[in-house]
Amino acid sequence: QARAFETLLNLSAPPTFATQWLRPRLARFTQRHPDIEVRLAASKGLTDFAREDFDAAIRYGRGPYPGLEAERFLDDELFPVCSPALLARGARLRRPEDLRLHVLLQDGAGAEDETAPDWQRWLDRLGVEGIDARKGPAYTPGHLVIHAAIDAQGVALVKRSWVEAELADGRLVRPLGESLPSGFSYRLVRPAGRPVSRKMALFRT
Repeated sequence: QARAFETLLNLSAPPTFATQWLRPRLARFTQRHPDIEVRLAASKGLTDFAREDFDAAIRYGRGPYPGLEAERFLDDELFPVCSPALLARGARLRRPEDLRLHVLLQDGAGAEDETAPDWQRWLDRLGVEGIDARKGPAYTPGHLVIHAAIDAQGVALVKRSWVEAELADGRLVRPLGESLPSGFSYRLVRPAGRPVSRKMALFRT
């Protein structure tokens, strides 16, 4: 049991961040530290460390988080992405106003969750008017929006952290230069005062 405490690392993270950003990095982590067994739970809910057996969780927001140590490790930005095939066969998309000519893929959480990508908020911040920003197919969680964009179903508004691999390998492109800070950060949180174990120290690094 003592060995399991030192080698089993229980983590919680938001679903799309866990899928798109954390999971590939955890694969490299387990290659470097094969003695540590990672268990990752994808959840948008807040982790209750008093009732749930998690070593740490990743939260996306502004904080503060009472009773928790919170280390900010990643800020994010929002921008539109689409498939190269959509640009090749579809209407022009050279400036934000051209989005009225395209299907806007919606993050289903956007209307209720201020941390989720939301076309209306993004266009309002740019001062773009005359676009029905709520119209378009909606997907939850956010990685379904990304896959819809890859399939050339429309244009998606995404966080940079979500699409690093897809932009690098060309499955998605950024048709517009406009990018806005999300206003939120990813933080690694854990109970305040809990000793830092070897497995946690390695994961933080």
